[in-house]
Amino acid sequence: MPNQAGVQLFSDTEIEDKLPLCNVALITSTALINQTLDALLAATRCCREVVLVGASTPLVPDMFGSAGVSLLSGHSRRRSRPGFASGK
Repeated sequence: MPNQAGVQLFSDTEIEDKLPLCNVALITSTALINQTLDALLAATRCCREVVLVGASTPLVPDMFGSAGVSLLSGHSRRRSRPGFASGK
């Protein structure tokens, strides 16, 4: 059930059923740390856009080229502002 802001949260098992129904998937790069990224990316094969977001996002498009990730959004220590990298 959505909260007052219209946001609905899903469990790990529910999300793998919901992601294939999405056009755009925003995935926090914490999924790299907790080792759930592979399963999430497998569930996004039908998505038009897949975006990895967060400070832990490696801004290296070549790492995700075959995974269908279209945009990386994170933070570069070499810059004082957020960075973006295209994966497609």
